[in-house]
Amino acid sequence: MSYVLLVRFLFSLSDQKIKQPMFALVNIGFFIWLSLLIGRGLIDHEPTILKLGTWDNDAPIFTLGSEAIIRHIGLIGFYVLIVAVGFYLMRAFSKRQGILPWLAFFYPIAILIIIKYLHSFWNPLLDRFEWKDWVITATIIGLSYMAFRLSYLVLEVRNGTAQMPTLSEYLGFAFFLPTLVVGPINPFSTHQNSIQEISKTTIPVGRCLMRIIVGATKYLFLANLANQLSYSGIFLDGKPHAMIDLVVAVIFYYL
Repeated sequence: MSYVLLVRFLFSLSDQKIKQPMFALVNIGFFIWLSLLIGRGLIDHEPTILKLGTWDNDAPIFTLGSEAIIRHIGLIGFYVLIVAVGFYLMRAFSKRQGILPWLAFFYPIAILIIIKYLHSFWNPLLDRFEWKDWVITATIIGLSYMAFRLSYLVLEVRNGTAQMPTLSEYLGFAFFLPTLVVGPINPFSTHQNSIQEISKTTIPVGRCLMRIIVGATKYLFLANLANQLSYSGIFLDGKPHAMIDLVVAVIFYYL
C-alpha cells in the first residue's frame, strides 16, 4: 500500500521532468528492500512463517555498514547497469535494418539464460550471500518477467506501437515492482498509458483491502493446507501409499 501511495504522489507532482526519474528510483529502491527482506530471511517462504522484526539469529534488522547489505546493494546496482546496457542497445539498433535489432531483442533473454543456466558463472558470487536455493529461484522468476517484457519492448519501438522511452522510463518499466513480484508480462504501451492516467484514477480502497485479506488468507491458511497434501506432505512419512495419494499430491502441488 505504501508503494501505491508513494507512486500516486509522485505522479501528482506538476514537474514533469522529475516524475519518471523518481518513479525509476522508487521501483529500484523497493526492489532492493524486498530482495533484502527475502534474501536475509525476514520473509520466510513457508506459508506459516512471517518474520518482520529481526535478521536471522535475532540480530537487528539493519547494521549500518554491514558488509552483506553493501554487497547485496552492489549486486543490484550491477544488474541495473546491465539493464541500462539493454536500453542503449535498443536505442542504437531497434530502427536499423538486418539482424542488428535482434541483438537488442535477444540481449535481455541472453542475460536471463546466463543467470538461469550458467550456474558456474555466477554461483560463487551468490554463495557469499548465503542465500537458499528457493531465494535464487524466486529471483529468477522476477527476472524472467523483466527479460521478456524488455525484449518485447524492442519490437514495440521497432513497429511504432510505442515511442522510444527515456532511460528513466526504461528503468521504471524494467523494475516495476508489481510485475517483478506477480507479473503479468504487460506491454510498455499499456504500462505507460496506466502511468499517465494514474493521477486521474480513484483508488478503490475497500476493494484493495479485500484483496489483501483474500491474498493473506490464501497465503497463510490455504497454501499451508495444500502443502500438507502435496508430495512432501504425503510421501515423506516413510509409509506405503496408494496410487490415489499420488493423484492428490499432483493436484495439490499445482494449487
